Amino acid sequence: MTQFMARFKQLRRYPSAVVGLVIIAGLAVLSVYTVVTIPYPEAIDYWRGNQDVTGNPKNAAPVWQNWLSRDDKPETIVLSSKDGDGTKSRETIDDNVEEVNMSFTFDYSFDDFPPEMILFLETEYDSKQPFVSMTWH
Repeated sequence: MTQFMARFKQLRRYPSAVVGLVIIAGLAVLSVYTVVTIPYPEAIDYWRGNQDVTGNPKNAAPVWQNWLSRDDKPETIVLSSKDGDGTKSRETIDDNVEEVNMSFTFDYSFDDFPPEMILFLETEYDSKQPFVSMTWH
């Protein structure tokens, strides 16, 4: 133990070494904390960048890019019929066919076309899978 203390006293003479050891110790504590608190399947989702975890498109640039650019680049816009966004109408066409129309209106004040659009659908059906068609105006 006395040899360890002697080496530590030697190391204290070099502030950059002490700062480096503090950073390494902090990273070690953070890694142990992460392994203990995040369940393994959730950690795998974070690592792979699944859409359900991040909520942003995979190729989305960071928001701060608009602070450094003259162009107003598109940001992520999330619209959900579950949250009451848009209008919904239902029309029964046949005994087994029902048409549901959803319209979403939003302001798009960006200078560029969005690089990616994602549509998530949650459906409930008994025997026949739903058919979906989308129109962008």
